[in-house]
Amino acid sequence: GLPAAYGTIRNHGGDIRIATAPDAGTMVTLILPACSARDAALQVAAASDETAPRKGELTVLFADDEATLRETARVLLKHANCRVILAENGRDCLDRFKREQGSIDLVIIDLNMPVMSGAEAMAEIVKLAPTTRIIVTSGYGRESRAELMSGNGNVRFMKKPYPFSEMIKEIKTFMSDSNDKG
Repeated sequence: GLPAAYGTIRNHGGDIRIATAPDAGTMVTLILPACSARDAALQVAAASDETAPRKGELTVLFADDEATLRETARVLLKHANCRVILAENGRDCLDRFKREQGSIDLVIIDLNMPVMSGAEAMAEIVKLAPTTRIIVTSGYGRESRAELMSGNGNVRFMKKPYPFSEMIKEIKTFMSDSNDKG
């Protein structure tokens, strides 16, 4: 809830102000720096020159139920030389993975989504293709993280909120680690 929102807003250079008065209610003000999607994409593109995942195009299946996050990921991952497939929930992610399984290099999936959770979709993906590289994202605790990652070197975890530049670095490191193994 509010702690996750606060973390996301602070991570983007903003702030939350809360004013409350008895019998008057509560006013929540979100303060965010002005930045267009194009400006954000240019910033990540500049950073991704050094952190691009690998030469050639990397295909990433990105699943999150937040439309704004999906669209931001699409723009920024494209600037990082990735082909992007978007999914809006766990079921959509699994269906898209089945359709394009041979071409997907990496799945980035949020744990908490409607229709089918990210954890359920991930379990099915691993059954279909055990060597699939997966980055799990969540704003929740370590218990979920430990359970998901136990014994699977093909799964990494990123706690939300994260700057997309860190996501790009994680992709580069993860894919380079996997290429060294195989």
